[in-house]
Amino acid sequence: MCGIRSGRETRDNSDIMPFLPAWGRFYTTLHAVAGSNSSSKKQQVQTKTLHVPLADVECLTAHVTKGIVPEIFQGGEPRVEALAQLKRIAGTWEADWWREVDMSKMRNLQFQELVTRRRQAEATATGSAALLCQQFVRHFAMCHDQWLIKENIQQLRQALSDQNLQLLPDYEQRILVLRDLNFIDDASRIQLKGKVACEIHSGDELVLTELILDNVLAEYEPAEIAALLSCFVFQEKTESEPCLPPRLKKGLDTIVELSEKVNNVQTLHQVIQVGDESADFASRPRFGLVEVVYEWARGMSFKNITGLTTVLEGTIVRTITRLDETCREVKNAARIIGDPELYVKMQKAQELIKRDITAVASLYM
Repeated sequence: MCGIRSGRETRDNSDIMPFLPAWGRFYTTLHAVAGSNSSSKKQQVQTKTLHVPLADVECLTAHVTKGIVPEIFQGGEPRVEALAQLKRIAGTWEADWWREVDMSKMRNLQFQELVTRRRQAEATATGSAALLCQQFVRHFAMCHDQWLIKENIQQLRQALSDQNLQLLPDYEQRILVLRDLNFIDDASRIQLKGKVACEIHSGDELVLTELILDNVLAEYEPAEIAALLSCFVFQEKTESEPCLPPRLKKGLDTIVELSEKVNNVQTLHQVIQVGDESADFASRPRFGLVEVVYEWARGMSFKNITGLTTVLEGTIVRTITRLDETCREVKNAARIIGDPELYVKMQKAQELIKRDITAVASLYM
């Protein structure tokens, strides 16, 4: 997009007015500036490419310009012709090329409701008796500034309301936890641990980040890593005790140690955790599907792994599906910390668990 603006340093009151084709006579034109031969920077029209967010678009006109972009950024005759056309367009706000495009053919009910409300507001604005005032633009700017001040006051009152202040102590306590665990520094700037934690959404981000950056997963194979990570996505109680090899038991002990480390810091700063937010792996063991996931990743059939646990088949499928998401997040974390070996292992772990029934988009036909 090509942006056109004058180089003036002071605010023009018409700049803050909403764009309505019927209000064209109130807007300051760029004609005098565009045709100026003065070398003063304040009298030059500046052109540059820029990105305009969709929320900032006020009007879509039916006129299509040709020969301006990218010619205006070139030299020679194309630039001269582009400037001439630009001068013509910038000469007035009341020409037909500022007429808004017809939106009535858009087949979207919600959009048409917004268009109707906008047209009603436009009709009210264009029919107002205030437009007869000789100082309308200046008075509009004064009312606009007053409205901005009231909005700022309202936002400050909301920020200082009892409802927001109730959460402030908990927020400050959690900041202290992140600082003690080196997720942020003393100036609250995010550190490497914090960047890794931002990638984790499917499990306890604090414990899982500690697990990744302590290089705990380096000594395990992809199938073993998938089994260990299952405790971050499975939280149900099971009656059967899983039969685990020594290496997996060692890995689970490490996870418990890391969770206790995190919990001790949270307890120190009086951060209260409830439900799924709790990182207590010791008193609330989540290891019921570690053996199931391990054997599944090693190639055992789904029929056989259901005999290893009392957990329902649907729960097993959901857990493996969520586990695939966790593996993807750990893989992204490995990319951030620059660990290609862990990245490859997580990619392999995803391939091992995402097969057969767990790879089906839906079990309902």
